[in-house]
Amino acid sequence: MSILVQFLYTYNHRFSDKRTDDLVFTRIFRKKPNLLFILIPFLLMFFSGCNSTRRIPNGSYLLNSNKYVLLDKQNANMSDIEYISTHIPNKRILDLFRFNLHVYTFFDSKKQRKIPVWVQKHFGEAPVILDTNLVNSGIKQIKLYLYNYGYFNAEVSKEIIYKHKKANVIYKIKANEPYTINNITQNIQDSNIKALINKDTSLILLKKGNQYQSKIISQERDRITELLNRRGFYRFSKEFITFSIDTNLSCNCLNINTIIQDPFFKKSGTSDSIIYGKHIPYKIRNVVVNTNFNPLLPTESYSDTLLYQKENQKFGSYIFIYNSDLKYSPKKIASFLTIAPGDLYNLGSVNRTYTRLNELKNFSFINIIFTDISDSLSADSIRYLDCKIQLRPTDKFSFSAEAKGTNTGGNLGIGVDFTTITRNVFKGNENLMYRLGAAYEAQKLFSNNSTTNDLLLFNTFEFSGSVKLDIPRFYFPIKIKYFTTTVRPKSIFNIGGNYQQRPDYTRFISTSYFGYEWIQKRIMKHSFNPIDINIVKINPTASFLETLNRYNRRIREQYTDHLLVAMRYNFTYDNQSLKKGKNFIYFRFGIESVGNVLNLAMNTAKAKKNESDQYTIGGIPYANYLLSDFDFRYYHQYTKKTSFAFRTSFGIGVPFTNSFSLPFEKSFYLGGANSMRGWKMRTLGPGSFDGGESFESIGDLKIESNVEYRFPIWNYFRGAFFMDAGNIWLVRANTSIPNGEFKFNQFYKEFGVDAGFGLRLDFDYFLIRVDAAIPLANPVYLNNPNLKTPINLSKTVLNFGIGYPF
Repeated sequence: MSILVQFLYTYNHRFSDKRTDDLVFTRIFRKKPNLLFILIPFLLMFFSGCNSTRRIPNGSYLLNSNKYVLLDKQNANMSDIEYISTHIPNKRILDLFRFNLHVYTFFDSKKQRKIPVWVQKHFGEAPVILDTNLVNSGIKQIKLYLYNYGYFNAEVSKEIIYKHKKANVIYKIKANEPYTINNITQNIQDSNIKALINKDTSLILLKKGNQYQSKIISQERDRITELLNRRGFYRFSKEFITFSIDTNLSCNCLNINTIIQDPFFKKSGTSDSIIYGKHIPYKIRNVVVNTNFNPLLPTESYSDTLLYQKENQKFGSYIFIYNSDLKYSPKKIASFLTIAPGDLYNLGSVNRTYTRLNELKNFSFINIIFTDISDSLSADSIRYLDCKIQLRPTDKFSFSAEAKGTNTGGNLGIGVDFTTITRNVFKGNENLMYRLGAAYEAQKLFSNNSTTNDLLLFNTFEFSGSVKLDIPRFYFPIKIKYFTTTVRPKSIFNIGGNYQQRPDYTRFISTSYFGYEWIQKRIMKHSFNPIDINIVKINPTASFLETLNRYNRRIREQYTDHLLVAMRYNFTYDNQSLKKGKNFIYFRFGIESVGNVLNLAMNTAKAKKNESDQYTIGGIPYANYLLSDFDFRYYHQYTKKTSFAFRTSFGIGVPFTNSFSLPFEKSFYLGGANSMRGWKMRTLGPGSFDGGESFESIGDLKIESNVEYRFPIWNYFRGAFFMDAGNIWLVRANTSIPNGEFKFNQFYKEFGVDAGFGLRLDFDYFLIRVDAAIPLANPVYLNNPNLKTPINLSKTVLNFGIGYPF
């Protein structure tokens, strides 16, 4: 340890500032970049050189490793088997060295001093001593695991290799041939139940010829129970379902008999006579709604009652109970309930009602209970339930203030947001939200002055505000009756503005839109904005205007006033499960038409154009283009903390007659913390054009793909290896941006490629990320053969981010 301290001390004084004795790592690694690659192996050798067994008592052994060997060619899941044993060695960082164990050993002393004890407790890990009883217990657990997957004749043995007070345990596994399902039968006395279960045989999870798995048995029991709970059988539970398994066959196969028992009860007046009945479906009679329920006073009485019935409702009623004033519209509340009088009891409807009421964000407490109002011994073919829905309103007004740190492609900033929400504005669970925000951010300058291309600290000020009204139903002209009960609709009115002051220019954007959102079957979300208007006003400085005049029309148009009158549609599919560890897919598609309706109106009216050959409204040219893009992602979970993530995205925008190019805020770009991480934000492309870092690269077409392997390192620390490939292009040739246009015979040669390593601090609810990437292929070298290869460690780009990049 003293050698390491002396090395750092000597190197520090050689390169440290004369005014301080603190380590100046930034200067060291800038002047001596290879020092980092010298230090890391040195530290690894130091820790690995510490004798981790010096405190192991004689006759005991440090558990060094567990190895699992499959001796035959069966398809046993070895990755799961490796996580079964509870007798596991000390943790390794990057699967290389046991940092925690070395820390514990280094600070282990007979003298219990405060600092060493504190370090041991928080950073150390006591050595794991070999325990043969735990090894034997692990063998039993492996056998049980294999048994549950049909390997009834599995054999598991152990071999322990001792060396230098260390023990390596080898679990030798011979799974043998698994048992498969030979025949499936049913023993169901109730014909109605049997008919429901066999109505769609494709849903049955037990299949003839499949390998036996105990978890499939459990899943089939849950499936049958949920199926019947959705068909009115309120009192049916999985305890009525049993499976009889017969393995006494002449082959490695078994028969499964599904048994559904009838309910039974004691005969009145006797102590031991049992009467078997039938599973009887339940219908909903009345739905009683209390919109001012107090959980602390559950027996509180209410003086007023209001009956409400939906159109064409022939049975039962919605009953609203309250005191003095009913603050919520019965018609609006009833529209959110998928539990209706006269319907069969349906567990799915109960869950959807919970979801809808929760999404309203008007109630802090939601509870749904059912009361059986039938005679429990009745022999009727159907019984009845009363449903009670208890709701506790959230405060009508709420205010929140949020301080935040921002990171836009590496441009750091700070900001604050103030939000006020008024709930239930028109007694229909409408929410009115006011938001004000302010932020300072460091932005790269574009103009040619003394500070060009330098990142000045907080040189950009931004102020924004908006008013948003959420209506939890479709507003005119769409009617909810044309949609199924699985659709959760919302109408949105929004108006807002954003003012940004930069050294190069000031910009004001006013936004107003009206649109619809609806969620379909939890995994699909639609949004449609038939009206979306944005007005962009830009006031450039004299120096910035002088700089712009040296560029072509395409660049100049990005920084001029313009109007956007758009119609937008977006579709999102996300089948991620609430249960972690399952593979899932994310897909988003969007299409946007801007200015095309205005173009038709202007052409019809034969309106005049300005000197730039553009139609204008109020003296401001309007944008005219069609844009579409999609984003596809696939996540493969190896374990709960180890996964593979893949993303591919494509976008294209085509400007039409009233626009020479896409507006700046709608153009595509790459680089930064969330896309091509080997480039800084807006510095890649378009095509093989080399604009340097001072040129903000934007394009009309984007193609990008990313892969990332994510894995745990230690405690909250996660790691990732990643690779990105992609570029942007122009859809039309531009003499000022040579080689920037898309060409079918060349675009595949112009992909930028980078690779790197990421370090993440993951707290489950919050993730801080640092990614280091090196360009492997740079499109600018395609037309510059004299340039050197882009693969150079000195060109490593660091990106900081919050959350995963995708």
